Parts: sequence; C-alpha cells; structure tokens
Amino acid sequence: MKYTKENTKWKEEKEMKVSNEQAEMIVKKLAKHFKLPIRHVYFRQCRTSTAYRFGGRIKFWNNPDIGTICHEVCHFYCWKKFGSMKGDKVRHGSKKWLNQMKIVMNYAKKKNYWKEELERRTQPKQPKPEPTKEEVRKKKIERLETSNKRHQTKIKRCTTLIKKNNRRISALKRFI
Repeated sequence: MKYTKENTKWKEEKEMKVSNEQAEMIVKKLAKHFKLPIRHVYFRQCRTSTAYRFGGRIKFWNNPDIGTICHEVCHFYCWKKFGSMKGDKVRHGSKKWLNQMKIVMNYAKKKNYWKEELERRTQPKQPKPEPTKEEVRKKKIERLETSNKRHQTKIKRCTTLIKKNNRRISALKRFI
C-alpha cells in the first residue's frame, strides 16, 4: 500500500470493497455534496487509481474500496479548495491532505457509506403485475372520454370564433 498514513488511519475503509456501480454512485454523492466537477468515472484492469483534473475524470480499478474512492475525491476537493499550481500543491500525507481526507471520510462515515441506498438501488426491481382485460378497457374508455371533452371544448371555441368573425363581417358590409 502506497499511502501509509491514510492506510493506518482508515484501515476499516480500505477493507470495504464495493462494486463498480456502487463506486460510481458514491463518487456522484460525494461530488454533489462537496460541489466538485467530477464528470466521468471509469474502471480499468490496472491496479492504480487516478484523478484527472482536466476533464473531471476518475479512473479506478475494478471493485475499489471506500478508502480509495474517498482518496480520489479528496484530490478534487483539494484542487477546489487550494488550487493546483505547483506552489499550492497539497502533498499526500501532509497535514493539509489528511485534514481534507478526514472531512471526506467523516462525511462518508456519517452517511453510513450509503449502504442502505446502495442495496436498495442494486436490488432487482419487482415486476409490475399485468393489468386485466377489464382494467385495460376502463383505461381506454377514460382516454376516449377525455379526448371527447377536449374536442368539445375545441368545438365551442371555434363556434364562438366563427360568430365573432361573422359579426365583424356584417359590421364591415354595412359601410359598403
């Protein structure tokens, strides 16, 4: 493991593996909360994950852990907060970096890593029961009745317009 201070501090998060779908959902939740410009999350076979400031992209390996997700989101958070010029760089393991990482991790922990929502979203949906013949007929009847009402109002509107136009024509014909 590369970043030892992070790995010792957030050992539990480093062991929590999530699927690619769940990782993408978590990144979107974090980006929305911290107002970060992360536009695209994608996955590769390599064992490294990278955040690309230009283009707002994050690359993960398949089935990353929560610690890695928070680490890559923290890059965007630091870029937003401190800038990305050479003098402004926030180095891994520095106090600034660990403080920002702590903010991101605490938010994820506070939301319980979105476990309930992720389970709810990834569960297969219950199939809807097919409507009976009676229900289908009732819907057709309702739809036809509403279309009749709509056409009736159009007829009323058109007849009043015709009456107005006839009055105008007769008024104009008087002076010929």
